[in-house]
Amino acid sequence: MKILVFSDSHLTLPFDQKQFRFIEGIVKPVDKVIINGDFWDGYVTKFERFVNSPWKHLFPLLKEKNAVYVFGNHDQERFADARLALFSDVRTERYELPLDGKRYIFEHGHRLLPFGDGQDKKLRLSLKRSTRIADNLERVLINKAGARYQRMFRKHNREIQDQLKDELEKNDIYLCGHTHSAEFNIKKQFINSGVIKHGLGQYVLLESKKAPVLKQERYH
Repeated sequence: MKILVFSDSHLTLPFDQKQFRFIEGIVKPVDKVIINGDFWDGYVTKFERFVNSPWKHLFPLLKEKNAVYVFGNHDQERFADARLALFSDVRTERYELPLDGKRYIFEHGHRLLPFGDGQDKKLRLSLKRSTRIADNLERVLINKAGARYQRMFRKHNREIQDQLKDELEKNDIYLCGHTHSAEFNIKKQFINSGVIKHGLGQYVLLESKKAPVLKQERYH
């Protein structure tokens, strides 16, 4: 069984046909999908608009792959409703998968590294503005530097790893997103799946009897 893991696509409006085709292209060949948070962006797009937008054409494919949906900080469960079942079979804050003697633990990452969750109305408005600013900046950085821009966020991965020291057992591997900084560090029992945004596509493939792989592509 081939399992695709991706996070931080931050699907929003206006609709991005190139991003759609990339996600569709990496989902089709696999047997199962784990969406590891921030699939859509609840700070800039209402769930009602998201599920009725052209992004809905991904939903049948994700259901076909028995998608597991791990909530992130930008797509919290309370931002949505029962229509989450349109594109996922399992919805959770944490998912565990035994594979080849390892236990893969999937969390988005915000439990260990909170960036503010928008409970307060004024805070949500502030996060909406800051999310748009950060997204525009990320677009520029990806266009100019590709994945090299993610080096500035590696410190956040270190913060998560430091907190995991007392949590992980010997055969555990923690797989997150959240920091927008892809990283593959089996020695530290840590994988960050990166982003799928603005022409940069990063994701993880898991397959029995094979080592996990962090993939990176540019899409146009």
